[in-house]
Amino acid sequence: MESKSKISFEKIAEEIDNLIDSFKEEDESVKERIKKLIELIEEFNRIGIKKIVKLLKEHPEGKTILMTLVKEPEVYALFLKHGIIKPNVKTQIAMVLEKVRPYVKSHGGDIEFVDLQGDTVIVKMYGSCVGCSQIETTLREGILEIIKQKFPQINNIRVIPVRVKNKNGKEKRIIPLDTLKEGEVFNYKDEDIDIILIQYNGGIYAYYNACPHQGLSLKNGDLSGEVLTCPWHGFKYLVTSGECLTVNYLQLEPVEIFVKDNWIWARV
Repeated sequence: MESKSKISFEKIAEEIDNLIDSFKEEDESVKERIKKLIELIEEFNRIGIKKIVKLLKEHPEGKTILMTLVKEPEVYALFLKHGIIKPNVKTQIAMVLEKVRPYVKSHGGDIEFVDLQGDTVIVKMYGSCVGCSQIETTLREGILEIIKQKFPQINNIRVIPVRVKNKNGKEKRIIPLDTLKEGEVFNYKDEDIDIILIQYNGGIYAYYNACPHQGLSLKNGDLSGEVLTCPWHGFKYLVTSGECLTVNYLQLEPVEIFVKDNWIWARV
C-alpha cells in the first residue's frame, strides 16, 4: 500500500510539471493569470499547513507526531516546499545540481545527486558526455565550482559515469571463460566495444578500456593483487569496484557481463 501511495504522489507531481510546461505556449495574459492562480493556491495551502504545525507543536505529543510525519517523503516534500522545514545540506546540494542540469543537458548528458561523504559530493552522470574525458573533466570542474560557491567546505566531486544503453543494444559473446587467467589484464576490442576483463579472487570484472584521467588505454596496465595501475600516468584503481585510489572522484566505467555456456558475454 505504501509503495502505491508513493507512486501516486510522484505521478501527481509529474503531471503538475507537465501541465505547467504546457502553458508556456499560451499568450502572456493567460500565463500571468495561471501564475497568479498557482501562487494563491500555494499560499492558501501554506497558511493551512503552518496552522496545523503550530497546533501540533502546542500539543503534548505533537512534536513526536511531527517527527514521524517528516519521515514520510510526501510530507517532507510538502513541508520543504512551503518553508515549514529547512532543507539539510544534502537536499540543498541536490537543489543546486537541479539548477546546473540544463548546462549538463546542453552537453548531451544529465546529472543526479547520489550522496555527500565528508567534503566529497558523489553524483551520477548520464548521456553522451560519458566516455569523453575532456567533456567529463570540464563538467566536473564546472559543477564543483558552482557547488563551492554555496558550500566552500566541499573540495571534491566524484562522478559515477552511467552510459545510457543503446535501444538496439545486444548481448555479445566475448571469450571462453577459461581464457581469463588470475593476475592478467585481458583486452577485448571490436567495432562495438573496447573493454578490459580481469579475474581476481574468483570474480570477473569488466570495464571500458579508458582511464578516467585522460581516456587512455589500460590494457597494458600493471595488475598487482586488487590494484590496477594505468601505464600512462600511474593512476591506481581497485578492480573490484573501479574506485580510483589516486584521485577519489575518478571511477572506472563498468561493463555488464555474464557467463553462459562457458563463455563470457557482455551487454552493449
